Amino acid sequence: MRSDSPISGRTTYAAVWLIASRLGARFVDFALLLILARMLTPADFGIVAVAMTLIQITEAVFELPVGQVLVRTEHITRPMLDTAFTLGAIRGAGLAVLLAAASLPFASFYGDPRLAPLICFLSLAPALRGLLSPKMALFAQAMDFRRDVAVEMGGKLCAILVAAVCAILTHSYWA
Repeated sequence: MRSDSPISGRTTYAAVWLIASRLGARFVDFALLLILARMLTPADFGIVAVAMTLIQITEAVFELPVGQVLVRTEHITRPMLDTAFTLGAIRGAGLAVLLAAASLPFASFYGDPRLAPLICFLSLAPALRGLLSPKMALFAQAMDFRRDVAVEMGGKLCAILVAAVCAILTHSYWA
């Protein structure tokens, strides 16, 4: 394959978008960390870290790579997209219910009742991620990741805005 073929150009272009997305997301995460470190106590970070441990492990165990299956499919049909969306929504809702059910025993195990409502609130993130459009697989097939970058950066920027405002107003781990 020649280096100036269309596939190599598209691959390079896609890689640049993906790398920019990852770097941009990490930069926003770092900026948020700096803001929160200035406003919150180490104990606030600790309770969030404990809650996020449960959420991250649960999400990893129940990973359902429907989008990857769609990307590898030659012709994506409307029923496939509908099924993928339904599976993602069911997975997200199931994770939220599972995490909510685990929140009280988890809080009891750690001896900190603040964990239960925090875990319930944080379980909304996997539920909302389950509502992402599986149609994004069409853009991934075409190696056009601009929309992925827009979704990821838009979400990160909204998160930093909400967290910063919450931290300024409450000075609590809820930020």
